[in-house]
Amino acid sequence: NKIRTSLKRKFLQQLKKLSKHPERELKRELRFLIREIEQTIDNQDQLSLLQQKVETINASFEESIRARIKGVSAQEIKLCSLIKIGMSNQEIAKILYKQDSTIRSYKYRLKKKAGLDSVKELERMVMEL
Repeated sequence: NKIRTSLKRKFLQQLKKLSKHPERELKRELRFLIREIEQTIDNQDQLSLLQQKVETINASFEESIRARIKGVSAQEIKLCSLIKIGMSNQEIAKILYKQDSTIRSYKYRLKKKAGLDSVKELERMVMEL
């Protein structure tokens, strides 16, 4: 959604700019804008396909997490997904709009729920799923 909004703003700015062009330059600028819109549509189609694939993979991963850790919450599954793709505590904190210490606490509680002895074991388990 952020990408779409950003692109809409960009196109709006370009259209406003076009409205001020002399007529002879208008055709050239419109052709450029059309090509850019077509590329954006292609990119959006590719992004949608990628999102579908990620959702399919994530559904399988979520099932594995739920089977391995009883009573795991949606927030904890999201945390596991971010661990799985190799994100650090700092990166996870930025994505979830949390403090680094909060992420460490989440991992600690999840480790306890999973019956593991260390956060490293938790991370290893998640990576193996």
